[in-house]
This record gives sequence, C-alpha cells and structure tokens, in this order.
Amino acid sequence: MKLFENQIRRLTFFICLFIGLILSLSVLISPTTNSYSNDFSKGIVLYDIETDKRIILDEDDSIGDQSVALSNNNAVWFYDKNDRSIITIYNLSDMDREKIIVDDYITQISTDSNTIIFGCANNYYRYDIDQSELTQLFHDKYNTSVYFSMSNSHLVIKYNAGFHGLKYFHQIKVISLVNNASIFLGNVSFSMENRPIIKNNEIFYTTTDEVTGNNSIKLYNIQSLNSTIYYHGDQKVNTLLLSDKYLAWQLGNDSVYILNRTTGEISITSIGDYDKIYDISSDNNIFVYRYIGKESRDIYLFNVETNKKTRLTDTDSHGEYNPKVRGKYVIWEAYRKGKLSDLGFNTLIPLSSIIIMAVWIRWRTIPHE
Repeated sequence: MKLFENQIRRLTFFICLFIGLILSLSVLISPTTNSYSNDFSKGIVLYDIETDKRIILDEDDSIGDQSVALSNNNAVWFYDKNDRSIITIYNLSDMDREKIIVDDYITQISTDSNTIIFGCANNYYRYDIDQSELTQLFHDKYNTSVYFSMSNSHLVIKYNAGFHGLKYFHQIKVISLVNNASIFLGNVSFSMENRPIIKNNEIFYTTTDEVTGNNSIKLYNIQSLNSTIYYHGDQKVNTLLLSDKYLAWQLGNDSVYILNRTTGEISITSIGDYDKIYDISSDNNIFVYRYIGKESRDIYLFNVETNKKTRLTDTDSHGEYNPKVRGKYVIWEAYRKGKLSDLGFNTLIPLSSIIIMAVWIRWRTIPHE
C-alpha cells in the first residue's frame, strides 16, 4: 500500500510539473507578451493609487470612446453588441459585477453615488443601482447631446443647436432630475472641446459671444442663481474641472490655471505640449491627464500640492483614453496593439510559479524507500 501511495505521489508530481512547464512556456513564447500581434484590443483598466496595482476589468473590441464612468462606489462602462448596449457595474468595495442590457445604442454615460444616467440618441435614462430600477427621464428634442454631467439632482447637457448666423453653436442647459424643469445657460462655439461640469449645486461651463467670438468661463450656482466669470478672452478653452477645493481650466494645449477656492490663489501649471487634463479627485488633490506623444497616449497623475507627476502607463505604440479619478482609483479606456495583458497583468506567470512551487514542496515530502 505504501509503495502504491508513493507511486501516486510521483505521478501527481510529474503531472503538475508538466502543467507548470507548459504554462510558463506559453507565457514566454506568447505573442501577447513578447511581441505585438496585428490586431488591436480595447479594454478598461483600473488603477489603485495607494497600492500601485492595475487590474484589467474588461477586454472587448466593442468598447468605444467616452464609455467609462467612475464614482466613489462604482466603476461603470458600456459597449455595443448586436444592436444593443451592455452596461457593466463594478462595485469597488466587494468587486461584484452587474450587467444591464439596453435595447439601444448608448452615446455616453455618467455616474454619481449609486445612480447612473446614460443617453441613447434623444432619450435619457436613470438607473438606480440599489433598487435595480431603470426609468426614462425625458426625451431631448434638441438631438443627441454632445456631453452631459450629473449630480444627485441635476443634469447639465451640451447639445447641438444648429446655426446662429454664420456660426454653428452648441447650447448648454441644466435640467432638474426631479421635475424636468430646465434653465438655458448660453451658447458655446462648436469648436470648443470643453465639457460643462456639475457638482452639487454648481455648474462650471463656457459660453461664446456670438458677435465677438470671445469665450467666457463661468461658475453658476443653481440655488443662489449667482454667476461668476473667471476668464474672458479669445483663447480656446480645452478643459474645465470642478471640485470642492479647486477650479481648473486649460487654455490651448499647455497652460492649466488652477484656482484654490479656499485661498483664492490662482497658479499656472504647464503639463507639457499636447497634454490634456481630464479629471480631478475632490478628496486627494489629484489631477489625471493624458500625454499625446508621437507613438503613444499615456496617462499621468499630477498632485496639486506637491507638483509631482506620476506616469501610470509606460508602453510604446498604444493609446489610453478618457481617464477618470475618484478617491484612490483611476480608470481609463485602453486601446492598444496586441493584448491588454501586455501591460503586465498576465496571470499565467504567477499561476505557473505557484504550481512549480507546490510541486517542489510535494517532491520534498515524498518518502524515500
């Protein structure tokens, strides 16, 4: 009996050894780890600032632009499949996933706390994550919105408004999610890339004078109805960011103006030519921006307090888009040649290492005759 048990142990050892070697060999010769394939892949990457860990949440070629959103509770993204859209909700605490199937094409999505709002052509919907309840908010007669941002009680949208004179304009309005009442905030030039931002009762947005063409950056309070102008001139405004502590705007492709709302001081930061800021976390002074190089699109973090820049992606011939930051998490859309496992998240290497280590331990415990 003892001889038979030893033979079984040895057989188990060789089987495990064979599997471990095959797994290790597959990683070494895999084209996704040592060279790029001819195909491109898309996916969603989540980064933990505190632990410096990166996780591929999803990898699907149907993931498009502006398809990711982030709150302090959830990461949300969508992609189109077979004439419909699939929304994935990833809980940042327990890592549970929930999928919602929508029988229409989603154009963009936003989330705040436990609420998701998304637009499908002219229709807007709200999904309550806690109640798993989907309701239609309203139908937008002004055609597909260019961009929208949400808070718990309001939605601000930037939508196509057609020609005013000889110029094509977008318009900006804020809509109550309680009674659908709306307030028109102004026109903005079609060439402006910035997005209006809403947080709590404040809206940070840009308008364009139809006669002079000059641009104004304004902060509007929904409750007090007060409006404050922070910039007026002919420079193009690329990005607007709003948090409890900071207001930030980017003029052209370089200079970022950061207003400390506590002290009233404005600092001017140069993040580099062709770089673009995308988001700011209100609770840890972190900006996230994207560097546009000749062969890559990389994601960086910028700490306002320390002026420290941290590069999150470091691989040639790939693109990273639409980064968002909330709390300790950063999320972005990855588009690259080859597989997203090229980023270093391939689980085959640690798996094979564990197997080989287990085999070695098992070998040491096999009794000798």
